[in-house]
Amino acid sequence: MKNYYKILKVQEEAHASDVKAAFRQLAKTEHPDVNKTEGSKQRFIEILEAYQVLSNNESKVAYDFKRKQAVHRSDLLMRKESEYKEWFDKYQQRARQTAIEASEQQFDDFVNTPIYKTAMVVSRVYNYIFAAIGIFMIFGPFILWHLNDDIPEVEKKPLWTLIFPSILGVLFTYGIYYFLFKQNQDDE
Repeated sequence: MKNYYKILKVQEEAHASDVKAAFRQLAKTEHPDVNKTEGSKQRFIEILEAYQVLSNNESKVAYDFKRKQAVHRSDLLMRKESEYKEWFDKYQQRARQTAIEASEQQFDDFVNTPIYKTAMVVSRVYNYIFAAIGIFMIFGPFILWHLNDDIPEVEKKPLWTLIFPSILGVLFTYGIYYFLFKQNQDDE
C-alpha cells in the first residue's frame, strides 16, 4: 500500500493545511512542465493522488484505517511466518536426526522400525486398492451389462462391446501384480 504521507513528505499527524502546503511546494518542483526529468510525470501523479486522499477528511480517515489494517495484517503474517519457520526448522532437525540414526543401523534392524513398517503398510494398502480397481475393471462391464437386463427401457449393448474394457482391466491388474506385488516379493 502506498504511503501517501511519505510521498507528500508530511507527518501522519499533519493537518489539512500542512498537506496543502506540502502539495503546493511539491507541485512547483515536480509538475511535468517544470521538471523535465524522466519519471517526473509519474511522481506528479502520485503526489496529486496523495494530496487528493489526504486533503479530504473522509478519505483520509478511510485511508488511515485501511493502512493500519494492512500494517496489523502484515505484522500478523510475519508473526505467523516466523512461527511456521520455527516449527518447520524443529521438524526438519528431528527428521534429520532420525535419518542419521537410521543410516547408522543395519538394514535388518531398520526394516523393523516404525518408519519402514508404516511405509510398507501404506504401500500395501495402495496395492490392494489398485488391485480392487483392476478387478472391477475386469468384471464391472459384465455386471453392468447383466444389471441392464432388469431395466426394460435401457437398450442392451452387444456382449462384444464389453471385451475391450475387460482386456484393459486384465492388463491393469497384471501391471499392478507385476510392478507392485511381484517387484516387492523380489525386493524382500
